[in-house]
Amino acid sequence: MVFDYSKLRGLAREKGKTQEAIAAIVGMKEATYSQKINNNSEFKQSEILRICDVLAIPHEQIHAYFFTLGV
Repeated sequence: MVFDYSKLRGLAREKGKTQEAIAAIVGMKEATYSQKINNNSEFKQSEILRICDVLAIPHEQIHAYFFTLGV
């Protein structure tokens, strides 16, 4: 299954957060974060919740940022 993370990428840019910064805050290597946001690996629930905290994504909007299907 392929997910569309463009909304997540856009929000990170709006908030001035690089992939490197988000990865560090979440506790993973930048390469690991890159694999996940490029659909080469899956996010764990705990990682999703930490990213939501970092980017101030309300939990009721998680689906819009992490579970929108891509083409």
